Amino acid sequence: MNLPNEIVLGEIYEASLNITNNQHLGKLSIKQIFPPGIIINEQNSNGALFSFSENELNLQWLETPDKENFTVEYSLFVPLNFKEHREVISHFNYSLDDKIVNQDLPVELLRIRSEEINTSQLNMIQSEVLMGSDKSVWSDKQAVYKVQIGAFSNKISNEELSKTLGIDGYEISYFKHKGLHKYAIGNFTTKHEALQFKQDKLSKLSDSFIVVFIDGHRVDLEDAIELRKEETE
Repeated sequence: MNLPNEIVLGEIYEASLNITNNQHLGKLSIKQIFPPGIIINEQNSNGALFSFSENELNLQWLETPDKENFTVEYSLFVPLNFKEHREVISHFNYSLDDKIVNQDLPVELLRIRSEEINTSQLNMIQSEVLMGSDKSVWSDKQAVYKVQIGAFSNKISNEELSKTLGIDGYEISYFKHKGLHKYAIGNFTTKHEALQFKQDKLSKLSDSFIVVFIDGHRVDLEDAIELRKEETE
């Protein structure tokens, strides 16, 4: 089982199961029990009947794929208010000589980032951006402002993005957010600096906008920033 190395609450991640088949062509079932609140969506079931309900993911093959190795892929979402246990319990069974063989898999732990931004903190950051303040609301957590220049369903290289947008010479940073691959430029300590850079250097990118990070965590403020832009235009 492949889980993200680190999970930030409120983000969507890719997870997968790698299955090695020892010449078995009969029925195969896999069940995984996730902590309450986790949401799982199918990405690639590799021919299995895929269902997720009441914290249980069920995969059922009427006939195991005729491959030595195959993979099941799904997306995993951990909500902001997640406070439950972090264990993922997995079982599988298969038919062998008209008998059902059951086996438990090792328990996996969701590696939740230890320091998360809670709802009240997010509201404080949102108020700061809406008011147009450049002063951080933190004494020990510094806001970093970037200019987001693109969001794509598939990951692309920085070189390809630079060539497509005509922005050679700028260092591009990558981050995953809401299931999309996103790209940004800059590390500014104030929103004013980020806006000035956008106006001076990226004026031809009309769809670019300011995004905010706290301790490397992307704060979801697109709507607030767009509202602020409309008010100042």
